Amino acid sequence: MKFKKLQQIWDQQNEEPMYTINQEALHDIIISKKNKGRHILNFSEWANVIANLTAGGFLLYSTLTAQQLNISFFILGGLMIGVGLFVFIGRLKRYSQPHNYDQTIVGDLKEALADSQFQVYLSQLLRWYLLPISILVLGGLGLDDSSSILFLSLAIIFFAAIYWFSQWEHRYYVNRRDELKNLMDTLKKNDTSPQN
Repeated sequence: MKFKKLQQIWDQQNEEPMYTINQEALHDIIISKKNKGRHILNFSEWANVIANLTAGGFLLYSTLTAQQLNISFFILGGLMIGVGLFVFIGRLKRYSQPHNYDQTIVGDLKEALADSQFQVYLSQLLRWYLLPISILVLGGLGLDDSSSILFLSLAIIFFAAIYWFSQWEHRYYVNRRDELKNLMDTLKKNDTSPQN
């Protein structure tokens, strides 16, 4: 039974204790959502760390070894390395903090919600990060005499497409978080505490 369907059934049966309906199915769905959310978050963090450190390192190396220093690309390289390290340190801090989530429906839901909230924060941060990247790349290309108008136009289209995709991605994460929040609110409305 799908997550929304379960929630819909419970919403329709306000007079009955929620957990008597199907605790096992609910717990399985929450654990599945928690695991999926954790997998997505891990992938997002590592992808950002590796991509930023690799691209930033390459940009810094190629800029510093070029005959003429491109200030925009130099700043961009430093920025990318900084963001890669920021995401990596944030991940280390998050995992070093004690997580006191018990293995109940509410405990697993709280853990899924915490991961989901962090994913929303990360995607929001990366959406804003796109702005300085776009400016610095376009500035770097503009300073290079060999860059053509066509290449600059393609770069603008590329960043516009990335921005559109990042908006879609961010909405997806917000919807996931809101879905978990709604379920948590529904659980709180019922005074019965689940035992598994």
